Amino acid sequence: MGNGWQIEPAGVQTALTDTESAATSLSTAFDGLADAHATLTTAVGDDQAVAGAVAALIESHSELLTRVSNHITAGLAGAANATLAYYHGDEEMAATAQANAIRASRTGNFDGVDLGGDR
Repeated sequence: MGNGWQIEPAGVQTALTDTESAATSLSTAFDGLADAHATLTTAVGDDQAVAGAVAALIESHSELLTRVSNHITAGLAGAANATLAYYHGDEEMAATAQANAIRASRTGNFDGVDLGGDR
């Protein structure tokens, strides 16, 4: 195709798989914060100042963690959908998939973004 798009579907699939693995590890680490907080709360007993400070720290980063999650999810979906559309020769659909993913990563609104299904 002579449009400036140069995509190797096998390479994209490898990158998507690697990124999804890293995202799963990141999510597991974030989930571990809640477990660590619960353990800390139990360990400090009546002195809840430290546990409260840790809870406040976790809460203060929750919006950032949501944005990171949105960027990862949108990036994975956008790359997969744009590659699939490109592979089928639909450059307009590929560009739309890419634009929808960018919008979703910024807003958290995933309407119009295919997050899975038959590929």
